[in-house]
Amino acid sequence: MKRARLLALALPGLLCTSGCFLIALGYPSYDINYATYRLPAKATRFAAVCTPQDDYNAAPPPMLEARSTLVFSSNRPGGAGGFDLVAYDMSATFNQDSGHFDLWARRLLDEDRSWNADRARVLDLLKSINSSADELGPSWIGYEQRALTFTSDRDGQRDVYLYGPELARPLPLGALNSPHDDGYACVVSASQSVAFDPNRGGDHDLYQTPLTTLPHDATSVAPLAALNSPANDRAPFACERRLVFASDRAGGQGGYDLYLSRYVDGRWTTPVNLGPQINSAADEFRPVIVPAPEFSNDLLLFSSNRPGGAGGYDLYYAGVDR
Repeated sequence: MKRARLLALALPGLLCTSGCFLIALGYPSYDINYATYRLPAKATRFAAVCTPQDDYNAAPPPMLEARSTLVFSSNRPGGAGGFDLVAYDMSATFNQDSGHFDLWARRLLDEDRSWNADRARVLDLLKSINSSADELGPSWIGYEQRALTFTSDRDGQRDVYLYGPELARPLPLGALNSPHDDGYACVVSASQSVAFDPNRGGDHDLYQTPLTTLPHDATSVAPLAALNSPANDRAPFACERRLVFASDRAGGQGGYDLYLSRYVDGRWTTPVNLGPQINSAADEFRPVIVPAPEFSNDLLLFSSNRPGGAGGYDLYYAGVDR
C-alpha cells in the first residue's frame, strides 16, 4: 500500500506566495487511502467564521488556494451598524489517510495591513463600503478582487452598488435598481450578463441584463424565465457555466432550498434541487461556488439557519459537481 505524509492544501503559519497549494512533508507517515481529493457531499458548518449572530452572504475567492480571502455579511457587534461586510483569511486541509477535509479561517484585522498588501486592500474596500445601514450580498468583479457589487438599503430601499478603489464612493447601478428592492447581483460569464434578485412582481424572481448595459441602461432588464417559479427565487450566483440560487418553490426540503442550473447550448437547464445532504427543513440561502482545481469537484458555500448552529444564520460548505 502506498505511503504518504501529510498533504496540506494550507496550514496556519505557512505561506505560499505564488498562490499555489502547499505540500507539507511532516511526520508521521501514513497510508494513501484517498489518492483523489474530493470535497465532502454532506454540508458541514464552517465553525471558524460563525458567531451567535447572523453570518451569511459570502463573496468567495476566485478559487480555493493555499490562502485566500473570504468576505461575507454579519450583524455581529463592533461593526458600523446593521449588517457589515467582514473579511477572513481562508485555507483548506485534506488528509489522504482519513479523507477528512477541513476549512480554516482567521478574521482579518487592521494589524494585518502591515504584512500583506492584498489583505490591506480588501480591508480598505470594506471600510469604505460599510455604513450604518445593511450591506449584503457581496460579489467580486474579476479575478483580482479589486472591486465588488453589494446590496445596501442606505438610501431607504435595497439597491445594488458597485465599489472599487477608482471610485470616490459606492456607485448605485441604475441599470439594476428600481423603485422596488433589488439585490444580489453577480456577473454571469457564460451568458455575458448580470443576474440579480428584485421583487418587482411582488415575489422575488431572478432577472438578467446584458453586461453592455451597465451601469445605467435599464431597458434590457428581463426575467430569467427558465429559472423562475411561482414562488420566490433569490440570490443567484454564477460560476463558469453553472448558476446556483435559493428558492422556496414546492418540492423542496422545506423553507428556502438551493438549486443548480447549467448553461447548455445557449440556454439554462431546468433547475435541480441540490438534495437532502445540502438542503434541510430550515432555510438555505445565498449559495456560491468556489472552483477547486486540486479536487475532483468544487466547493459550495452557503448560509443556513438550521438547528445546531452557533445562532441565527451560519455559513456551511459542501462539495458540488462541476
